[in-house]
Amino acid sequence: MNKKSILLLANFRTGSSDYSYKLANDNDMPWLPEPHLESSRLALLDKLVSTESPFVIKFMPEHVDLNNHYQSIITSDCYKIKLTRESRVDQIVSHYIGLMTSVWNSKNRYARGETYIVDIVIDKIKEAIDTIVKNDKIFDNLNIKFDKEITYEQLLNNGLLGTRHVKIVPPTNINLIKTIIEKEYDKYR
Repeated sequence: MNKKSILLLANFRTGSSDYSYKLANDNDMPWLPEPHLESSRLALLDKLVSTESPFVIKFMPEHVDLNNHYQSIITSDCYKIKLTRESRVDQIVSHYIGLMTSVWNSKNRYARGETYIVDIVIDKIKEAIDTIVKNDKIFDNLNIKFDKEITYEQLLNNGLLGTRHVKIVPPTNINLIKTIIEKEYDKYR
């Protein structure tokens, strides 16, 4: 590995798919979002690593142990970007809505419908909180020197998102969801 390749290590719901796609597109490099999720991406990763070809890869801290290449990429001298979010509550809300609807991203801003509600399920809220908190803790324990640290909000405010996906219309009960998540998240702080 060398600085020709880019690692985007991101917590969930940070715009990582869109941003990594943009990085790959801007640098004319193969794009590998979470290769462990798809055998063809994993095969491409094997090929690119063995030929020392440049690529853009993104995965989450909890995925580091899922693939030997992930561990070697983290310790390599590729360009490393840490992507997080300034508002943990908004991040958890987004993760919860994704969990409940199974719609994580889309090119269609109405992918979940023009108007819809998301049921309130405390166990799923706790699952969403646990996922975000767990990945933040893993970030804290990884001994990585990042070349760049950026947040979703910085990407959004600087026009670095919107290349592949669009912000999906939120549920009509998003304020209630946020209030409940804030109360549950307070128990973790």
